[in-house]
Amino acid sequence: MRKVIVFLFFQVFLNIVTKGQCPSPSFIINDTACQGAQISFTNTSLNGTNFSWDFCTGDLLHPSYDTSSESLNTLLQTPAGVVTISESGSEYVFVCSRDNGRLVRLEYGNGIENPSTGVTDLGNLSGTVGNPNGIAAFQESGIWYLLLTDVFSGRVGLTAFGNGVSQAPTLNQIIINGGLSLPRSIKVFKEATDSIFAFVTNYTGNTLSVFSFGTSILNAPQLLYNIPIPNSNGLIALDIIKDCNHLFGVMCSYNSTDIAIADFGSSITSSLPTFTSMSAGPQRANDISIVSDGQHFFNVIASGFGVMILQQFGSSLVSPVLEQSSQFSVASNSISGSGMFKKKSKWYGLFPQEYGNVLSRLDGVTLRRKGRKGQEPRYQ
Repeated sequence: MRKVIVFLFFQVFLNIVTKGQCPSPSFIINDTACQGAQISFTNTSLNGTNFSWDFCTGDLLHPSYDTSSESLNTLLQTPAGVVTISESGSEYVFVCSRDNGRLVRLEYGNGIENPSTGVTDLGNLSGTVGNPNGIAAFQESGIWYLLLTDVFSGRVGLTAFGNGVSQAPTLNQIIINGGLSLPRSIKVFKEATDSIFAFVTNYTGNTLSVFSFGTSILNAPQLLYNIPIPNSNGLIALDIIKDCNHLFGVMCSYNSTDIAIADFGSSITSSLPTFTSMSAGPQRANDISIVSDGQHFFNVIASGFGVMILQQFGSSLVSPVLEQSSQFSVASNSISGSGMFKKKSKWYGLFPQEYGNVLSRLDGVTLRRKGRKGQEPRYQ
């Protein structure tokens, strides 16, 4: 039993190292335990802000999955950005419907690993966004907010769920009105100083716009800078991730195979980012997610050819090295969004189909195999 416990501790140790802000990980656990007895960990780590437990890290190193889909043909017209929020034991998936100006909410009351239990048309959010494309979620003081890009008007809208994400929005307003050019993707990040920033890709002009909200998402955003992204052509997709004390943005284009990795350093406001460019992306990229798993970083790219591209990098993005790339068939037509969500030790991927008005879901991106018809999937 002693060997088993030490091995589990080692897995948690690695997870904290890769996800923390340069923490000094340290845990205390008894080195022996009787079979069936409860065990506990004492966390003596330093410089950590968020901790998650995963006793089976590295699932994305050997991906396998079950695929399911849900038709939303009566609600969606050209779905785009997607984001998942967990609240009160349920998961909620929000999908932008670009061409009919809607935001659609799917509720997974029995967990995202099961079929949805409800679908709600939230409409055009009081006219805040006419053609929603990119979406980002942010929580402040217990309230969830969504930021959405309005691709054809060049605006950004803010929606609040003051009564919970399962209820109707309590606030819809335009917070950025102008200065953007076909804005597609949007992401939000909060620094350790409590300063909040939004990042927006501009399809026309191939630039990244960075806005500061101060210490509250309800403040009027101020444009910090608008910078060109090297070797981009139809800049469309963006995601951000923290690697130790550096913030990185990963971007790809619709008309170029180049992937741009922006290093914002330890402070977004201290200097302009530096860039690394690599010709490793697919043609017709539509969206990108970047996640960390098992001491590796992974790009998950949704392409216009119906496949999901999984790119594996090393343990650091400071000098990024692409170790391998693989692709998985997800849909019969263009995938317009990429949303990765981790629940306990399993990854779930949400991929809207651009022309089929269908939401495809990769259930349990891990060492999971489909069971025979009529049987539950088996695990190994």
